[in-house]
Amino acid sequence: MDEGHFATTPAVAVSENRRVAELHALGILDTAPQAIFDSITALCSASFACKLAGIALLDADRQWFLSTSDPLILEVPHELALRNHIIASGQPLLVTDLAADPRFPDHPMARSQNGIASYLGQPLKGPGGHCIGTLCLADPQRAKFTDAHVTQLGKLALVVEQLLLMHRSHLAISELNSELEGRSRELSNSNRIFEQAERTANIGSWHLDLV
Repeated sequence: MDEGHFATTPAVAVSENRRVAELHALGILDTAPQAIFDSITALCSASFACKLAGIALLDADRQWFLSTSDPLILEVPHELALRNHIIASGQPLLVTDLAADPRFPDHPMARSQNGIASYLGQPLKGPGGHCIGTLCLADPQRAKFTDAHVTQLGKLALVVEQLLLMHRSHLAISELNSELEGRSRELSNSNRIFEQAERTANIGSWHLDLV
C-alpha cells in the first residue's frame, strides 16, 4: 500500500477521522490571510532562500494553504500532496531530488514546468497530538535542503503550532462573549416585559429595610 494514502483498516480510518475533526475544531480552514502566519512563511522563504514556503493544512480531500509565499497556490488535490507521507508517519520529510525519489514515482510536480526538486516539510500537530498539516519548503534546485535545515524548520513549526492554538483560544473567547451578550439582551428584555406588566396591573414591588 502506498504510505501516502490513508485507507484501509478500521483503526486507520478512525485515526484519520479524529485527525480531520481536530483540524476542523481549530476553526482555521478557509479563513482570510493573517499577517502573523504570512510573516512566518516570508521568514522561511528568506531564511532558507527557497522558491516556496507554506503552511499547509491537510483536510479530508484537499490540501489548503493557510499561508504561502506563492499567492497563486491555495489548494492542492489530496492525492498530490507530499504532506501525506508526513501525516502518515508524523515525522519530517526531506526530499533532495523528487524526480529520482522512489517514494514518489512519476510525481507530477517533478515533471511540470514550474516543478520542484527539493522539498522539506515539518509536521504541525493539533492540541490532541494529531498531525494536521505541515510547515514546508520547496525549490526547483536539487539538494537544496539538508539535515541541519530539518532542525531549524522544526523550531519554526513549534511557533506555528502555538499560533494555531492562540487562534482557537481567540475564537472560543469570542464565542463566549457572544453568548454572554445574547443572555444579557434576553435578561434585559425579560426585565422590560416585567416592568410593563407591573404598570399595566397597577402593582409594584417593595422591600423592607429592617434597620
